Amino acid sequence: MARKRVKKRKNKSGVLLITGMVFVLCGFIFFNSMQLKQKLNQYEATEAELKEQIEAEEAHAKALDKEDEYSKTQEYIESIARDKLGLIKDNEIIFKRKNQ
Repeated sequence: MARKRVKKRKNKSGVLLITGMVFVLCGFIFFNSMQLKQKLNQYEATEAELKEQIEAEEAHAKALDKEDEYSKTQEYIESIARDKLGLIKDNEIIFKRKNQ
């Protein structure tokens, strides 16, 4: 009978040890999964931010393309000639204000 008691104690301690190891492993896995979720959230936020930057840059590129097309028109050339060089067309009359 004494052997059976010793054997039962060993079995109980073995089962408790294995159960403890399982709990430790579960805790370790849970902790790591929480860290991975945090990293995933950070990466998703970074991805969203980068997508916004891409959209902004694409809009800026479209605006530059429109400006480039406009700069090739006769209207743009006339506008620059008027504003920067003060040129006028032959049939135009210029009215100037007197300085007060």
